[in-house]
Amino acid sequence: CSGDGGKNILQHAAWIGDLGIFRALVDAGADVNERRAKNWAQPRGNTAFHQACFYGRLDIVKFCLEGPPGAAPLVDVNLPGEQGHTALHLAAMFGYDEMVRLLIKHGATSGSVTKNGKTAEGVAKTEDIRAYIKRYVVGIFARSRDPCSLWLIISLSYAQAAPYDPTSLTSEVSTLQSAAKDPQV
Repeated sequence: CSGDGGKNILQHAAWIGDLGIFRALVDAGADVNERRAKNWAQPRGNTAFHQACFYGRLDIVKFCLEGPPGAAPLVDVNLPGEQGHTALHLAAMFGYDEMVRLLIKHGATSGSVTKNGKTAEGVAKTEDIRAYIKRYVVGIFARSRDPCSLWLIISLSYAQAAPYDPTSLTSEVSTLQSAAKDPQV
């Protein structure tokens, strides 16, 4: 059942942020992965999970990632929604620091790009979120022991910044090299 705007009842529950209602609907068979259908011949919009990320509903996001007790996760953490935004894009864009950390802990990757070519790091609202995502990504590449990895991540990270500034690039390289040595990543 979709209302005005193409949102189904589960997406409305995610929007209002009521975990009790959300869980009851899931228990009754509501599909967390059903996409918003407005204005498209085939649904390709956001899911209830995306709605929860968009509005900062951390308890609902956590429930979707962990599933009911003893069950598998209800969602693909990296599923793109409207305009190619993943849950990580949405959490980073709206400054939900704790949610960004939770999504990454549950396997969110930062390499997905939106229709506008932006990564989650590129749309991050705060420097803290941007730095956390960068440390996470650099940590993955640094642990891979691939000599090309650090250069790749520097290139991808710098591509988010414009216009070209040699001083900024030097600073970026230094930051990434430090992050690669960080044992917490």
